[in-house]
Amino acid sequence: MEKKPLDFYQALSQDCTEALGQDRKQYNRCSFLRGVAMLCIIGACVAGYVQNQPLFYGAGALALLAFVWLIGRHSRIVERQTHHTALRDVAKAYLDRSGDGWKDSPVVAELAGVAGSFLAGFLFARALAFGKYAPFGAAAAAAAPYRFMWAATAGAVMGYLLPSSLLVPVRYIACVLAAAAIRWTLHDLHRISRNQFSGPLAAFGP
Repeated sequence: MEKKPLDFYQALSQDCTEALGQDRKQYNRCSFLRGVAMLCIIGACVAGYVQNQPLFYGAGALALLAFVWLIGRHSRIVERQTHHTALRDVAKAYLDRSGDGWKDSPVVAELAGVAGSFLAGFLFARALAFGKYAPFGAAAAAAAPYRFMWAATAGAVMGYLLPSSLLVPVRYIACVLAAAAIRWTLHDLHRISRNQFSGPLAAFGP
C-alpha cells in the first residue's frame, strides 16, 4: 500500500533526525581521532629528533597517513550531515504547510506563550500571603520558560505597579528584575541553566 505524503514526510523527518544523531557521533569520534593523530605526529617528530632514530620518523609518517585519511573521512561526514539536514528541512517545511491552518502556526504558538506568561506573571504578582507579602511575582519570573521569561517579568512588574495593600512594592519589582537578570546571566552556562534547581535558586537569590 502506498504511503500518504504526510506519512512519508513524517517518516523522512524522523529518519533524518536519527541519521543526524549518528552523524554527530561519528563527527565527534573523527575529530577526537584527528587530535590523537596530530599528537602522535608531533610526538614522533620530537622523539625522532631527540633520539636520532629513523623508526620514530616512520611512526610519524604512518600517523600522518592516518591524519590525511581522517580529514577525508571528516569531509564525507560533513557532506552527509548537509544532505540529511536539507532533507529534514524539506520534510519539516512540508509538515508545517500541511498543518491545521492558523492553529499550528508557530507565530500563534509563540504569541500565546507570551500572552500566557505575561498573564501568569501579572496574576502571581497580585497574589498576597498573610495580607501584606507578595513574593510570587519573582517566583513566576524565575519559573517561566526562558523564552517567555521577559514576558512573565513584565507581567509581574505591571502587577506590582497597580495599587494594592503592599507597603513598598518597589522592592518586589527589584526582586523580579534581579531574578530575571540572574537567569539571563546564567543562561549560557548550560549545566547550570538546565538544572532543575536553577529556577528556585534564581528566585531565592534576591
